[in-house]
Amino acid sequence: MPRDLVFITKQYPYGTGESFIEQEIEIAAQEFDKIYLIAYQVISFENCRKLPDNVKVIPLFKKGKVQKISKYIKYLFSKEIRKELIKENKNNHSLKEKRKLASFYLETVMKEDEVKKIMSSYLTNGQYILYTYWFNDTAYLGYRLIKKNQQNHFPVFISRAHGYDLYKERNGGNEFPFRKKIFERITAVYPCSDQGQQYLKQEYPMYAHKVERSYLGTNRYGEVILNKKDDDVFHIVTCSNLIPLKRVERLAETLCILEEKDICFAKKIKWTCIGEGSSFEKIRDICKSFKFIQYEFTGQKKNKEILKFYAENYIDIFINLSTTEGLPVSIMEAMSYGIPVIATNVGGTSEIVDNESGILIDIDFTNELLCDIICKINFMDQSKKDEMRKKALNKWKYEFQAEKNYTEFYNRIKQLQ
Repeated sequence: MPRDLVFITKQYPYGTGESFIEQEIEIAAQEFDKIYLIAYQVISFENCRKLPDNVKVIPLFKKGKVQKISKYIKYLFSKEIRKELIKENKNNHSLKEKRKLASFYLETVMKEDEVKKIMSSYLTNGQYILYTYWFNDTAYLGYRLIKKNQQNHFPVFISRAHGYDLYKERNGGNEFPFRKKIFERITAVYPCSDQGQQYLKQEYPMYAHKVERSYLGTNRYGEVILNKKDDDVFHIVTCSNLIPLKRVERLAETLCILEEKDICFAKKIKWTCIGEGSSFEKIRDICKSFKFIQYEFTGQKKNKEILKFYAENYIDIFINLSTTEGLPVSIMEAMSYGIPVIATNVGGTSEIVDNESGILIDIDFTNELLCDIICKINFMDQSKKDEMRKKALNKWKYEFQAEKNYTEFYNRIKQLQ
């Protein structure tokens, strides 16, 4: 059985994205002799995160327009490439989709050439498990490596699947490129939720035997504050990219309603908004009208800084109002510190949030409803709040703990043939 792992990410360990891999890579490093970490689309060498000693990083840099065009022209002279592209494009009716597919395809072929050169330098004639973290372009790169006479190198090829790389609605309602081809060659696909597993099995029934749910997990650093400190603050936290599908502005609008109703809160309301993105200015402008509610925008934080914040502050409630999700790691992290959650019932969220550890709301909730729920929790008896915190902590402890979930995951894939 292979003792080494080839692991393909988007940019990790560079930048600040894919922070959830930080905890998984620690477990993976204990399970394999050597890990070759291929960062698929690196923009900059800045902010390279610390890795275990047996992890070798192989960055693939994002190409500029001129480099891309010259490469694309070269590839389009290949009969094989033109034939495969034309065949896959039969299902795309709009010119926009045809261009999108061509870009996806040619970008991956370009990465394939780079990886082959790297493999000849770093990889011996041994065997490796090939693991792609996303079930889209990185998985298609995996497919091409397997297809091009590399099956002896990679007897096992697996991929995770999350949210944006899984559901058609996250891809404009369109089929993901080359998905059936990937399924033909892949050993197994691991959606991060039961809902994701069910979705893939329904969409691709002939490959249902290759689909198996595998939960992600998080670590906890520091102590858990289960009992309320004697202060006068009701502390709300959100942690996400500030982009339209996260709908963080809906919370800002809700807090405006709360002020307008002039509800006599026993405690001051404070909102800490962690993250950055295109919706920031809109959210900030709404908050400028607050008269009594305190708020702070922290910007993007490193994963360990977020966990340190949870360990050192009593947070009354964590709120996630997304229109779509896989199974949110941000919620796992909050619950690992006993923080109850209000969240929209989308994707696999109901697999972690229930009416004992928090409150699930419909995707089409009104701001007035959210206002009422915040008031309900604020005025809840402290003993009930403490019980909800214990339930949230236990849910994480038994189902979403990183060491447990990732050890089981790697033991499982090492048994694949």
